[in-house]
Amino acid sequence: MSRNARAADSSGKRTAGADRVLGYLLLTFRVYPQDNQYVSECPELGTTSCGDTIDEALRNIREATGLYLSAIERTGERARIFRKRNIPIYLRHPHEGQVVTARAEDTVTVSVVPLIAPANGHGKTSAVL
Repeated sequence: MSRNARAADSSGKRTAGADRVLGYLLLTFRVYPQDNQYVSECPELGTTSCGDTIDEALRNIREATGLYLSAIERTGERARIFRKRNIPIYLRHPHEGQVVTARAEDTVTVSVVPLIAPANGHGKTSAVL
């Protein structure tokens, strides 16, 4: 998380020179073994990735999801896609879950992802994964 993103508190209020938190996403990252690797996915957004280990697959799905969120923000598609996929933006910090086992072969983690507006009011909103 960037220094500016950390400077904004969970209520979304800005501290001096900090970016402002507009809201939060609650995203699920699921990892499961397939063949000789681990497949990872974010079912809310439909992003997928993989890795040789669970940790690598989680890092890769977070990166892929962050790139996807940046792309849909940059192209102006975020609002339409969030509506279509029924992805809520929480105004307050929701409860962040722990890593849990959904099935014996699955690892699932729930992450709270802040949506950040630039401090200068210019530019696009970004998500911090």
